Amino acid sequence: MKKIIAFLLLVSMLLCLPSCSKESIDLKIEDIKDVVEIEMSVKGHGKMTLELYHDIAPATVENFVKLTTEGFYDGTVFHRIMNGFMIQGGDDNGDGIGGSSETIKGEFASNGFKNDLSHERGVISMARTSNDYNSASSQFFIMHDDNAGLDGDYAAFGKMTDGFDTLDSIATVPVQYNAYKTERSVPVDEVVLEYVIITGTYDRDGADAADNTEPLETKSEEELYADPVNVEISVKNHGVITLELYPNLAPITVENFLNLAKSGYYEGSVFHRVIEDFMIQGGAGDQSAKSIKGEFSSNGVYNPLKHTRGVISMARTEIPNSASSQFFICHKDSSHLDGDYAAFGKVIKGIEVVDSVATVPTGYGDMPEEDVVIEYVKVLGEAEDTSTSDTTADTTASAELK
Repeated sequence: MKKIIAFLLLVSMLLCLPSCSKESIDLKIEDIKDVVEIEMSVKGHGKMTLELYHDIAPATVENFVKLTTEGFYDGTVFHRIMNGFMIQGGDDNGDGIGGSSETIKGEFASNGFKNDLSHERGVISMARTSNDYNSASSQFFIMHDDNAGLDGDYAAFGKMTDGFDTLDSIATVPVQYNAYKTERSVPVDEVVLEYVIITGTYDRDGADAADNTEPLETKSEEELYADPVNVEISVKNHGVITLELYPNLAPITVENFLNLAKSGYYEGSVFHRVIEDFMIQGGAGDQSAKSIKGEFSSNGVYNPLKHTRGVISMARTEIPNSASSQFFICHKDSSHLDGDYAAFGKVIKGIEVVDSVATVPTGYGDMPEEDVVIEYVKVLGEAEDTSTSDTTADTTASAELK
């Protein structure tokens, strides 16, 4: 199931009921920041956590927050479910023709609004009528699989960060034909949205702090790569990869990665996307991780580290500041990524382990046919400790690659 949780790319608010796992907040519209975190509880299926992007679709997010704080969604159902496409809810009538009393402007490209958030698995977007761009009110849908055909015509406004098993559970319920006999999408048994709560709001990490620091381009190459931090990634049945990370080059990215590693976030996660001669991607944990500022040149941050073989970099969506926990390691040189992704370190030992992972059999969505499990990510200590760990890493890799 961890492969399914991690697949995406991809990575998260209201009145709390006694069964809520997180504390809700009463968020006023004027207090909304760049990102709003919400939790949905679906009876008999589980919970989903999402991030809503106020800095991408402000009117849409404000409308969703308003309805949530009013308790509009509590007790409604997912009335339209299409496995491999999306699940749709937010209709107070439960039949697809209801909605709130107000409609909002459609924040998407064909309606004259810049919105680069693609309709990938886990993305939440607004439903509307086909002949009115500004007809969205309360109904929303969550993508069960990628569908770029919706991009530019529907207002995507956030994405899931956890609970993909719940999404899959809902998407696979038995369905029957709708009243018009046009599609099989109506659940045989009701799928009830017990509650939606707001759990937090924040501005994207590092965006303000970066403006108050010395510009990176004033530092020499020697300074940028000075004082590296070494880490180990142990991959079950493949071996150990040792990397050095550059905190002077990408301080926000490195700090985020180290904090996640020290917290045990990556333990038991998988490399969920593997493309030989390109890269191996992993780092989608079971818990949500906040988005960080993208430290690369097209996002206004000087970062000269090229995406050559063995370089580690951050995965993200089309949104420059959407990276959170997922990373990738280049299997081969990929210069087309330079300037658009936050490279922050490189492999110094265990490149043969990267090769081993990169050549595993894969299936749909470039997912390995068998889990490629990250046993741990460990931050190494002083030089003598690093030497001891590296010796162990070589022995392990050699033994497991025979």
